[in-house]
Amino acid sequence: MNHITSAGSYYLPEGEYVIDRHFQMPDGATILGAGIGKTIITASKAVFNGCGRRAQVPGNSKTRIGFLLAHNTKIGHFTFVSKDKHRWQGYGGAALCGGGVFETPGCADAYCHSENIGDWKKYGNGGVGNVTVENVKIEGSSSRTAPQLAVFVTQTRDLSKPSHDIVIRGIEMGHSFADGINLHGAVHNALVENCNLYHQGDDNLAVWSHKSMATNITFRNNTLDQTTTENPHKWWGNCVALYGGGEINVINTRCRGTNGVGVKFAVDYGGEWSRQTRVVVEGMVTNHGKPACWGMPRHSRHMIEGCKSTHF
Repeated sequence: MNHITSAGSYYLPEGEYVIDRHFQMPDGATILGAGIGKTIITASKAVFNGCGRRAQVPGNSKTRIGFLLAHNTKIGHFTFVSKDKHRWQGYGGAALCGGGVFETPGCADAYCHSENIGDWKKYGNGGVGNVTVENVKIEGSSSRTAPQLAVFVTQTRDLSKPSHDIVIRGIEMGHSFADGINLHGAVHNALVENCNLYHQGDDNLAVWSHKSMATNITFRNNTLDQTTTENPHKWWGNCVALYGGGEINVINTRCRGTNGVGVKFAVDYGGEWSRQTRVVVEGMVTNHGKPACWGMPRHSRHMIEGCKSTHF
């Protein structure tokens, strides 16, 4: 991928490719493979990462392997193979270290205590917009390996310049050490649909808002499974977790094996609800009689719509 240095459309024919770094996509680039199982991109090695030089457990964010998204970019139609062997921070470390297969420019650690990832000259303390990630299967090189998470939209140091207008669709991932897909900070205008996520180490899908700034987010037509997990505390992970936010829709979700509920509401880790919060939960299907929602904020009658589940 060394030839991908400027805007344009790039095709990766059927075959195997090796990626050995955090590859920063150029603005305006489209990178598409020949299809899942045909174009295969494999991480060169397992990596260890703290969350940045000044993070709770110091490390080197430049050791991450995956794709850094950019303005007006599209990527997908391939299989990605990871070689990570454990969750970088463990469950007693920072809340989420990152290191997703796909990430946006922003803070290297969850609370912006450390350096940034991404092209500093282009993005500074901001994120990116108009991004699509679609039709990717993510797996480990063996039953013991997996990525940290599939997609991590990071928090930006400048909260007035978050990543936005993001489409994530058709992601299948059967094993990860942290979340499946996590939208963090003040991200807005995001759609996550038609994904199949299971055997995570934490939440399958999450909105991790800075206060209530994450907004206009829709999860739609996703199949999620918490039956097996890397997490030693089974109660921790959820099919969908909303840690604060503004306007959020969770539509037509199939949630299997959750220890608690389909959608968990919480204000942990800096998330908040506000008078502008409006959450719609419709078409939630769970098994073992689990409820659709838990932890709704006070006065949720005016903030939450739906939250009725059917069972299988």
